[in-house]
Amino acid sequence: MRLRQLFEADASTAAIAFGRMNPPTIGHAKLVEAIKSQPGDPFVFLSQSQKPKTDPLVFADKLRYAKFCFPEVTIGNPEVKTIIQALQKIESMGYKNLIYVAGSDRVASFEELINKYNGKDYNFNSISVVSAGERDPDADGAEGMSASKMRQAAADNDIESFKQGVPRQEIADEMFAAVRQGMGIRDKEPEMAEGWFSGDILPAPKW
Repeated sequence: MRLRQLFEADASTAAIAFGRMNPPTIGHAKLVEAIKSQPGDPFVFLSQSQKPKTDPLVFADKLRYAKFCFPEVTIGNPEVKTIIQALQKIESMGYKNLIYVAGSDRVASFEELINKYNGKDYNFNSISVVSAGERDPDADGAEGMSASKMRQAAADNDIESFKQGVPRQEIADEMFAAVRQGMGIRDKEPEMAEGWFSGDILPAPKW
């Protein structure tokens, strides 16, 4: 009986994060690993804001990139635009317990926010906010990588620096071009293999 109850508890638990991923990076890969390490089903929801400087990728593009980079978790939902909507979506799917994964510097603020609206905008039996780990902006590798660094590399037309932050190199050139286009940079884009983005690698999302 206790074992069955344990599995039932896990089945009603969702481990989630909400973020911009504009663009997805190896730093986000670290976040995904933290989500996967939690008990319950893993989800990542994406914001839908789009601004040339801070959010150059449109939602549909970054959703496809994120799904390609992180196939082990359920990514995004076109109905979700805010963290509150993400929590409401999770509740509507039948989950009773929530684990929210956040950056170490934001754990306390998310604990306050998510618990503040529990019982009002959504209802969870239990809520836990855990850290995805420390981030050092001056470090090399995933610990120091950020979407802002990648956007700067794109703005500087520095494809090599940009590639260092891409989780899967197969899409590095395509994502570099998409970020630059979203930023309003209209010069010549990097060349890609013939037929590269015809849908063979990243098919259009199906809802």
